[in-house]
Amino acid sequence: MTNAIELIPIVDKNNVVIGIKDRTTAHKEGLYHKSVNVMIFNSEGEILLQKRSANKEAYPLHWDCVSEHLRPDESYLDAAIRGVQEELGIRKIIPAKIRDLHFQHYQYNGLTNNEFCELYKIVYDGELTINSAEVEEADFYPISFVAELDAKEKLVPWFRNEWVWLKENGPI
Repeated sequence: MTNAIELIPIVDKNNVVIGIKDRTTAHKEGLYHKSVNVMIFNSEGEILLQKRSANKEAYPLHWDCVSEHLRPDESYLDAAIRGVQEELGIRKIIPAKIRDLHFQHYQYNGLTNNEFCELYKIVYDGELTINSAEVEEADFYPISFVAELDAKEKLVPWFRNEWVWLKENGPI
């Protein structure tokens, strides 16, 4: 987690923007907001998993996909593009939306995520430039590794939710 205050749009139960707050306040107060998740696969069918930084306020050192809160006036697609660039240095790739708008709710250490999300996917075989402020480590793993992490409760819940959906509605 960086020291910069991250402002995010606050929405009502219909995903209509009603204001702007900092991310920490939104989570402490359980306010509805927007986020995006991006699953990255390589051409061999492996999935990119990243271990969250130890400095994250929620689920430090848990495994995740690229996950971003939307900024004010930012689209879901733009947030997905920004996320893969900021976290992994992936540029000039447009993620494909694979899951339409859906709602996710999670609680962790007094923080509440009430998020309207979209899920995107990219296939990527290039080099990664890991942002160490966000990510401890990242690499491509066999699909079976996701089940191992899940059994150990080492996945963030939003990744797990997207993964279950993807397995049921795939292809993976």
